[in-house]
Amino acid sequence: MNSDSSDNDGSGGSAFAILETGAALVSNLDLEEAQATVVQAIGAALDVSSVGLWRYSRQRRLTVFESFWSHDGAGPQHGDHVGMLVSIDKRPDFAVLLEKRETIERHLDDPDLPAAARDIMEARGFMSTLEAPMVVGDEVLGSLSLAETRTARRFTPAERAHFTGLCTLAAIGIRNAEVYRRQEEQALRALSLLESSRAVAVSLSAEQTVENVKSQIATLLAGIEVQVHLYVESGDGKYARFVTDADDGPQGAEHAQRPTGPSQIAISENHPVQGSSDDGRALLVVPLVLKDGVSGYLELTGNPPRRFSDDEVGYVQTLANHAALAVEKARLQRTIARQSGIDVATGLHNRTYFHDRLFAEIARSYRYKESVTLIMMSIDDVDAYTDEHGASLRTEVLRALGRFLKRNLRRRIDIACRWSDEEFAILLPNTTLGSGGAGKAAERLRATMKAYAFQTQDDELIGEVSVCMGVACYPDHADDALDLPEAAEEALHRAREAGTGRIKLARV
Repeated sequence: MNSDSSDNDGSGGSAFAILETGAALVSNLDLEEAQATVVQAIGAALDVSSVGLWRYSRQRRLTVFESFWSHDGAGPQHGDHVGMLVSIDKRPDFAVLLEKRETIERHLDDPDLPAAARDIMEARGFMSTLEAPMVVGDEVLGSLSLAETRTARRFTPAERAHFTGLCTLAAIGIRNAEVYRRQEEQALRALSLLESSRAVAVSLSAEQTVENVKSQIATLLAGIEVQVHLYVESGDGKYARFVTDADDGPQGAEHAQRPTGPSQIAISENHPVQGSSDDGRALLVVPLVLKDGVSGYLELTGNPPRRFSDDEVGYVQTLANHAALAVEKARLQRTIARQSGIDVATGLHNRTYFHDRLFAEIARSYRYKESVTLIMMSIDDVDAYTDEHGASLRTEVLRALGRFLKRNLRRRIDIACRWSDEEFAILLPNTTLGSGGAGKAAERLRATMKAYAFQTQDDELIGEVSVCMGVACYPDHADDALDLPEAAEEALHRAREAGTGRIKLARV
């Protein structure tokens, strides 16, 4: 701790330490590593017990304890307070340090030491402290705090000057790392926007596009724990949460609500609004803007709480508009699909159309004394597949299965539909229960599927898709068009219980 006899004021050795430390500080372009380098290098250069680094937000009048170093790697508060938020309104010494830009030295044995400062020093075992702001140009980035726990230490004028110089170098190093990170983020934003635009252009589903948008936002804001929800207009001034396969929670018009607080302001004034969520997290609400006005809003919450920069808000707004386009496109497709009887995701008939045809086929079969077979089919282990490969590839499996059924059923005779999320219904008119009939047809379909190489729309290999089937026939297993789906569903349930790739006939 004492200077060498050839340099009584320590200026020579400390000057060399400044040069050596400065080179380390300004050469590190990773922000977190730069801050860790700052505290370690300054602690070693000035031979103190510990060094702490605080970052300062003038707009929020808030300081964040970002990094800590101690000479023995331990200490009473080693790392305990990293991430702690302190308002400078609650710490008058921070206001002096950061707003008046004064260097502050304190000693526990000073009889005039303020009571609040004495409590803090005693609690942390500090005998002496020295704090100075980190300044670049006219901006205060934060402060550095030296602490001595081994003995009371009066810092010499030369040591204070060297510490101030190191604070300046630290500020330059941190600013360089910030600039580099911002350039990286801008490049990432550009790539993400291109990807999002491509997703909309190639007509990915709205669910896929929204998931892409959420993923890109989470990547951009990697430093915080972020949640993103999208709400779409459902009529009468209400908005319902848009739920994808990767989400959980309520969806649909029955859960629609009128927005309040920041959400209501963002919609009514048509601009992003920042605030705090009910549980204290950072909140950003961005309206979804189309040519006819606001069609919904994107709600982003993050922890730890912080204010989002103008660049971040602009980026999220652009992504939100991409999501708005995808959702609106999906609405139009679904409207057309409902009118045409087609399921958008698979290209098969939808359930409404299927019910109409089922009643018609049962009526025809009753008149001509013919049989009708109904196969209920579900994809095996679809939830596990989704967990392993993601919701977007799960959608590709459904589409591929839809293409397979259209190619492998009798054209203009058999009818396949999307029955539910991962279930399909296949109506086989004039197909009996007997030998070579319903069971044989189901087994032939299952065997063909097992040998089939399923692919995405981009010709990427998906591989084998295994299904279970439940088979029921009219009039053998059902008296009318209402009973037949129930009988087939009951057989499908037994097939699932028996294991993957199974076929069960309804009970007579």
